[in-house]
Amino acid sequence: MACSGACAAPGCGPTGPAGLVTPSSFFQAQLSQINGLVLVVTTSRPIFFNVVTAGGLDAAYDTTTGIFTAPRAGFYSFAVNVVASNTNAVVNTLAVSLVVNGTATNSQTARVPATVGQVAAIAFASLLLLSAADEVQVTCLSGATSSLYLGSNVYPVAAISTFTCTSLF
Repeated sequence: MACSGACAAPGCGPTGPAGLVTPSSFFQAQLSQINGLVLVVTTSRPIFFNVVTAGGLDAAYDTTTGIFTAPRAGFYSFAVNVVASNTNAVVNTLAVSLVVNGTATNSQTARVPATVGQVAAIAFASLLLLSAADEVQVTCLSGATSSLYLGSNVYPVAAISTFTCTSLF
């Protein structure tokens, strides 16, 4: 049966736009427990998410350098979620950036409360067109006196601070 796009038969209807693709692979990296419940953030250094969930792109993320290397050219969707708390009783500003080949592309800041144990969150997403071998990482721009919260008995969330990527080839 020929379909005009107006019938109700199964499989009949308008087609989607040419070239539309579905996500082909992903990875999610998160922080695991280091030195108790927190990880001290160092200014101008990558955040090393040290537990990676497989999904086809897991080999592209190096847990020792904190760098994702694009396996091929295409669009990549990145999501960053960082939850921070102070390790001292001083108001602090935590700034986190998504860095591509050494250049910050998306930066966000959060005021971390002066009360020890209170938290602040940063969450953002970026859609990037990358070339093969481009390098992407999450970097702490400021907030050297803050710590990143992890999943723990105190805050029983499996992945509080995460770095996620989905390829959209």
